[in-house]
Amino acid sequence: ELEKFIEFRETHNVPLFLGEFGLYRDCFTEGRGGLNWVRDMLELLDEYDLNFTYHAYHEYSFGIYQDGNVLPNKASANTGLIQLFRER
Repeated sequence: ELEKFIEFRETHNVPLFLGEFGLYRDCFTEGRGGLNWVRDMLELLDEYDLNFTYHAYHEYSFGIYQDGNVLPNKASANTGLIQLFRER
């Protein structure tokens, strides 16, 4: 999927910005591979020198912190995802 955008960037000599990417919270449970997918995306984004934002920092469905009704706290943290971003 990224190839067509990389090709566009090269053809038109313009920068690219991936406005947001992320996974629904259930993708990180029961061995569904959410962390592997995010890791793979980060590697591709680095490889192709793409700027990006992760969706989202603080939101129930997609957040790094998954309780959108209160300030972020450790109880609502996706600790695996936080660790992955720290490593990267």
